[in-house]
Amino acid sequence: MALTVSADPETGFAGTPGATIPSSQIQIKGTEGSSGNLTVPVKVSLDAPLVVTANQSNALDLDFDLSHPAFIVAHVPVGPGATMWAVNFNAPVRHRPIGQLEWLVLRHMYGTVSSVATDNTSMTMIKDYPVYPATNPETAVQSSQSLTILADSTSGTLFYDLDAKTVATIRDFSSLAGSLGGKFCPGGRALSGQWHAGRGAHLDQQHVQHGMDRS
Repeated sequence: MALTVSADPETGFAGTPGATIPSSQIQIKGTEGSSGNLTVPVKVSLDAPLVVTANQSNALDLDFDLSHPAFIVAHVPVGPGATMWAVNFNAPVRHRPIGQLEWLVLRHMYGTVSSVATDNTSMTMIKDYPVYPATNPETAVQSSQSLTILADSTSGTLFYDLDAKTVATIRDFSSLAGSLGGKFCPGGRALSGQWHAGRGAHLDQQHVQHGMDRS
């Protein structure tokens, strides 16, 4: 696994902004196997029994609580030496059943459009994050994380052009490949397949979340 420091960590954070933590400074708790082929068994307590019919499959929704205080812990040495980062997967992993649609909450995701696939089936963006605490005017911090987004080739995806004030149903990005760079897309919805685009070199998608956003 890789740990990457955000572009704007809080004051006093034991890491260089935007840098990747060396693997020699990462300790994953509870690993099994040999170096280069390690696994971590994770025990999860189910909120309700998971029923699986013979020769069939069923879905299990697991939640990784990234804000759990025991997930990633920095151990700063008293004297000289590098900070060690302990990662514990057993602490934040839990069963997260979603029984009713109204419990779903949509969360925004922003990014700078970087490319459109040669076959026009997808586009890739570099994720952007808001400055925290919030500033006025609001500004974004670009990360090094990329996200590939597919158009719905079967049902179609609603694409709103905020500059031209038009809306179209697209099944690929062939008609937009030459114009997506430098577009800002506020209000894309993963549930209904909607994307908005405008000025600003950003792209926005809303992902399904449950309760509070812990990412």
